[in-house]
Amino acid sequence: MKVQEKKNNEVVNSVVSPIKEPKENDFMPKFTVSEVPSKFKSYPEGCKIEYSVYRFGDLKRMSGSELSPHQIYSDILMGVECNNFDKRKITFPDLNYIGVLRKVSSIGGLEFSAQFVCPFCDDSEFQNKEFEIKDLDFFDLEVPNLPINVKFSFGVRKFMPYTFEDFEFLRSINKELDKTAILAIMSISSKIFRSNKEREDAFNKRFDEFDNMEDPTENYKLDKVDKMLGHGLKPLSVYCNNEGCISKEKKLPIRVDLDLEGLELVVTPTRKFRESVENCFSFGNSEGS
Repeated sequence: MKVQEKKNNEVVNSVVSPIKEPKENDFMPKFTVSEVPSKFKSYPEGCKIEYSVYRFGDLKRMSGSELSPHQIYSDILMGVECNNFDKRKITFPDLNYIGVLRKVSSIGGLEFSAQFVCPFCDDSEFQNKEFEIKDLDFFDLEVPNLPINVKFSFGVRKFMPYTFEDFEFLRSINKELDKTAILAIMSISSKIFRSNKEREDAFNKRFDEFDNMEDPTENYKLDKVDKMLGHGLKPLSVYCNNEGCISKEKKLPIRVDLDLEGLELVVTPTRKFRESVENCFSFGNSEGS
């Protein structure tokens, strides 16, 4: 699903709030995140996540080249600070969302345009549906507390949500797209390892446990863990724009699946923003260097 964005003022007020005066010699505006898809369940009590806006050079570099997922997420994290935990332990859905918030704050607010094809009429042309960032809704973590403790035939295993740190490890062994590997790394995320070798050995053991399971009951437990810890985007409900379509007349919603992973946002300034910038321009000889 292709998603584009247009600017819109006042769309991030409910999810971020400016921090007090920046530190000395730090002129980048900073914001505190007050809402994330995980509802902060995966982080220590009293945690605070802050981020700075992108610099002009960052935005141009990100939009002017095809970056790998690891580069995209590394760029997002570069401007993020956490007060009492390692920022690499931010969950993947939270990191995707913070990446969008960083772009929003760097530009001044935005509106998305989702493309879809109506399944109820003969028109195969793409239609557009505009919505704001406040319209994004996420599946909640279906757990009262973490980690999730699951009893298998080979012992109890503890699961935490998938994090950027987990992604980095799986990427180092070329298993970042392997679903079994993702569940295996999630089952050792709560452990503390003294070395990368110790972590890799624990992962390999857990991967073999899961990969060789034959009991359907055990397989179902892993699927349930995956669903319980998922907190990604909910589908967006839209209606057809064509006159006479049953979707429009009878209000039958069309499901539009959105994905923030690796999303490259294309920015279009609002009229008010453009006018404020145009006032900074003059022509001919004037003050300046």
